[in-house]
Amino acid sequence: MTGIIDKVGSLKAQDPIYLGEDRHEAPKELFKTMASIIDAAGHRPGSSLIDVGCATGEAITYLIRRFPDFGSFCGVDISPAMISRATERVSGASFVTADIALPSAFSDMGQFDVVWCSGVLSCFDDPTVPLSNLFGLAKPGGSVIVAAMINEHPVDAVIRYRRTDSEDGIWETGWNLFSRGTIERLLSQLPYRLSLVWTKFDMPFSIPKTADPMRTWTIATENNPFQTVNGISQLVNPWIVHARVDALAGGRQSAI
Repeated sequence: MTGIIDKVGSLKAQDPIYLGEDRHEAPKELFKTMASIIDAAGHRPGSSLIDVGCATGEAITYLIRRFPDFGSFCGVDISPAMISRATERVSGASFVTADIALPSAFSDMGQFDVVWCSGVLSCFDDPTVPLSNLFGLAKPGGSVIVAAMINEHPVDAVIRYRRTDSEDGIWETGWNLFSRGTIERLLSQLPYRLSLVWTKFDMPFSIPKTADPMRTWTIATENNPFQTVNGISQLVNPWIVHARVDALAGGRQSAI
């Protein structure tokens, strides 16, 4: 998700980064791990999938090839430029501009068998509304698959940083960290009966450092030869939570 603004910090629009690169033919390893969860969930041919925070549609390109028997694919992002590029770049999917931070943002979008979301929750100081919106998109029996930076310790962290090589001096967000306990507590407050499975993602190979200090790279540590880090010396440890929506408690409704 790109270009989100809050009251105490900003996530500067990532359009120049994503519009300046093309990974449609080189899917991220994280996408592959998330897709394996869809495989294991056993969704039927004709299933529908939505990617919330789709950027230029790189994940959807991969998913269309991985699941050619699915019936429909949809991408959502807050950036009109991203949605325009995704529409041009990806055939066989629809794309919509929307803001996951707004309550009931997706109330008129229908529901999907698979709700996919990667790298979005860390943009927010409070993920309550985004999580509610994500689960409102899921059909009964559907899967919500979310990849985010999760702390295994019982600590949440709101991160602000600014580039000292930049003249604007803007404090930015985008690397917030939530504990597993916090996410499970928020999910327990939603009006659904859920089955949760957590999967830790480990980068399987080395990633070189680039000129942009906020683009992640890997270092070798005592316990991990490919530990992902960023320019604020933060260890980046993504987890994937797969929530199966077993039944709805009173139908589609807002938990807010």
